[in-house]
Amino acid sequence: MARIEKNGLALDETLYDFLVTEALPGTGVDADRFFSEFSKIVHNLAPKNRDLLAKRDAFQLTEGVPSRRSAARKRQSGTRQPDRHPQSAG
Repeated sequence: MARIEKNGLALDETLYDFLVTEALPGTGVDADRFFSEFSKIVHNLAPKNRDLLAKRDAFQLTEGVPSRRSAARKRQSGTRQPDRHPQSAG
């Protein structure tokens, strides 16, 4: 998957091409300005997003739900836990 670096963001090449060639033309928004402003928003909200994800992970641990990080590690290691809520044969 190719990445495009733009204003401190690493964007998927397909998404970048779509925005530049299809989404932005005709809107009156310059692509360089869009990525500049979008980068500011992403970087300004990143600390808050990390805090919210940490709170979610802590909440899920207290509820017995594995965090997304621990679930990802299990998927990468090849171990799989049984489904917590198997489908009923309704």
